Amino acid sequence: MKRLLISGLLGACMLMGIAGCGPQ
Repeated sequence: MKRLLISGLLGACMLMGIAGCGPQ
């Protein structure tokens, strides 16, 4: 279950841009 959540976060991060994922 956690893997799916992490995958979703990574996917959203890539869509929005790695820069948006950097701070968090």
